[in-house]
Amino acid sequence: MSEWINLKDRRPTRDGKYLTLRKGFTYEMGNEDDLEPEIGYYNGGRGCFDEDYDDLWFTHWMELPKLPNGDGIND
Repeated sequence: MSEWINLKDRRPTRDGKYLTLRKGFTYEMGNEDDLEPEIGYYNGGRGCFDEDYDDLWFTHWMELPKLPNGDGIND
């Protein structure tokens, strides 16, 4: 099973869709548990998810699980 990877530690190595944790409304008010799962698109050319150039919205990411036929989403 995949584990969450902190964006500060490592970024995806290829473009594609990933499961991400996005900061919720109260995150910046001190509620660090306010993280919402979301499918995000990583653009390696820009080095960010969904145009979040300064890493203001996303904190973690992980690979999406394989499809029932065994193919990966980004294959």
